[in-house]
Amino acid sequence: MESDHEEQKNSTSLWTKIEGFAKRWKDVVAVIVATVPLGYFILNRVYQKIYQTDCEAFFHIPRRYFVTDIGDKLLYFLLLLAMVLLLLLPIYYRKLPLLNKAKPSFIDDFLISLLFAVEMGLIGVQSFEIIVHRAGNNDNLKNLVGFVEKHYDSISWILVVIVSISMPLYVISNRIKKEKVKKALKVISTVLVTIGVVLLVSGFIVVLTSSVEDERRYEIVTVGKEEYVVLSTIDEKELIANCSIDYTIDCNNNQSITMQISVEDYRFIEEHSGKNYRYIRLTEAPKMI
Repeated sequence: MESDHEEQKNSTSLWTKIEGFAKRWKDVVAVIVATVPLGYFILNRVYQKIYQTDCEAFFHIPRRYFVTDIGDKLLYFLLLLAMVLLLLLPIYYRKLPLLNKAKPSFIDDFLISLLFAVEMGLIGVQSFEIIVHRAGNNDNLKNLVGFVEKHYDSISWILVVIVSISMPLYVISNRIKKEKVKKALKVISTVLVTIGVVLLVSGFIVVLTSSVEDERRYEIVTVGKEEYVVLSTIDEKELIANCSIDYTIDCNNNQSITMQISVEDYRFIEEHSGKNYRYIRLTEAPKMI
């Protein structure tokens, strides 16, 4: 009877703690739920205005014909924020009264470090893709970018794996008694973490500084017998402009693709009503004529 009473008491105590925890955070959750949609709307409107202004200045076509969405960039920033919050998780974990653990075990530390490292690896791959896309604009890196794009899947998996083992490796090193092995593992862990951090910081900088002028990938469509470039899609219509594409090959057998866009000859067609839709990657920014 005493054992049952003690078990019931512990259960009640745990439930009380859970209830108190929920009450403390319910107002915060309510505020987040209420403000996130409004914040997204405001950020999206501001970003769209900036994007439209850049497009009008670059293409010399009225800004109202260009639309975009901050979703992809915002998702990237949210992933970074989530990673920072995960970094603070061990501190919170140690103070969490529900778990009643003053000192987490090796398994706890290992799992937390693995969770954080895997997320850093996945976001790092997204950063890597962004960096490769921007690097493709540099003629000096054309061969390197071509190699990376050809083996992108393999390189991405390698990056995810090496970054994902970086922090768990450090946790494991603390369990090693041989000093040389411990130091070696910590050095390797530091190098791998540095790779992940460099990827994240570089990707963040590229995302912040990118503009419409940096775009090199354009969609081409055939209408009648003429080739046009698709500049925007709005209200189920495609904004297209007449273009002239020039393919040249230098003495080293490297192909260059340039394009001139006739901005005075733009019009709208029904979405997907053209023929032979395809993408090209330009060597340099298109010229407006």
